[in-house]
Amino acid sequence: MGDVLTARVDGIDDKWQGTVRWIATEAAFAPYYALNAEERSRLMYLAEIQLPEAARDLPGGLPVQVELP
Repeated sequence: MGDVLTARVDGIDDKWQGTVRWIATEAAFAPYYALNAEERSRLMYLAEIQLPEAARDLPGGLPVQVELP
């Protein structure tokens, strides 16, 4: 938490720098194939990213893609 990441939304050219506020401790969805050690990287974890004021017109709860370093 506290890391600054680049976030973007499909269909919008703008990118925003956002700060990670929260990351879930449990996977949001655990498909059957993620139960072995090789496939655990496919698990998804819900996270909250605080976007700057410039992104205020985006609707709440909108899924975004975040670029990890």
